[in-house]
Amino acid sequence: MDILERLSGDYFGGVVGVEWGRDGVLLKRVTDGQMGHYEGCNDRWPLRAHCNAGCVLELRTDSRVLDISFSVVMGARQYLGLDVEVDGQVVRSVYVDDFSKPEQVVITNNARGEARVILAEAGRFTLRLFEYAEQKERTVCVYLPQSVALAFTGVVVDDGAVVEPVERPQRKLLCLGDSITQGMDSKSPMAAYTTQLARLLDAELLNQGVGGHVFDADSFDMGLAFDADVVTIAYGTNDWNGNKTVSEIENNVRAYLTKVKARFPSVDIYVLSPIWRVIGNEVRQGGNLWDFSQVILKTAQAFDRVTCIDGLVLMPHQEYLLPDGTHPNDEGFLYYALNLYRVIKRS
Repeated sequence: MDILERLSGDYFGGVVGVEWGRDGVLLKRVTDGQMGHYEGCNDRWPLRAHCNAGCVLELRTDSRVLDISFSVVMGARQYLGLDVEVDGQVVRSVYVDDFSKPEQVVITNNARGEARVILAEAGRFTLRLFEYAEQKERTVCVYLPQSVALAFTGVVVDDGAVVEPVERPQRKLLCLGDSITQGMDSKSPMAAYTTQLARLLDAELLNQGVGGHVFDADSFDMGLAFDADVVTIAYGTNDWNGNKTVSEIENNVRAYLTKVKARFPSVDIYVLSPIWRVIGNEVRQGGNLWDFSQVILKTAQAFDRVTCIDGLVLMPHQEYLLPDGTHPNDEGFLYYALNLYRVIKRS
């Protein structure tokens, strides 16, 4: 039976809203005000803000099978990945190198439950995420792709199966940043540092990373209905690449933090300067990336309850961890998440 119409926002994590569109169920991880701001700036930011970074489908069910159907509404990249966790264990991963070429669907299984492709055509998919012989209650979490925006068109379980929402962690983590925060270019959505950090902190995640974004106070919504206990802010590499001067980045960091602090006055906020980049020694108007990063950290240090973290300590400075010279791969993101977690725990 198809239970999609029964799935309220309680079944989706990492979202500020769930709405029915002509294409199916759409997930929103930024507010309408934020999306309006992005749409007024350029064509790139709203495209990336629509992507399902940090979003999950979570439920508890005694169904022996779980099928999901979806279409790709838009994509910041051609690839997409999904990870499926059952009772706290990752049981499979789905990867599509190019969603316009459905023959490229790859499902990696372990020994638990069968998975298969039921339908795959350009931009539309139906996947059986598991099929067990035994009927018993299981807690399921499906990590959705950070690289595209999906529209759910079906969620099918056994006829008569029990389906319930999963209780969310009490702690809440808000991650603000650019494409690296969004999770580009990890193949596995679980590998993104934001998702790993949320798991390590046992926190509910709202990932508002937007590829190409910068310190931009107008993009932060003071009415955001997400009562974060921890906030991370990771911008700077696009500001530097866009030739911001030292005075410009100082003003932008100050304006952005002033607004975030006003919304979360008693919350621990962590400002992360840019991670190592292959081209970081190149000189822009604000100096090289390392000098530029120090300006960000020095400006942020003036704020109460703001911990500054030098991004250079978060990952080994190895080119193979950054295939395009800027974005970590899955392994690089794991270094990032673990080292960030250590710093947060010490603080």
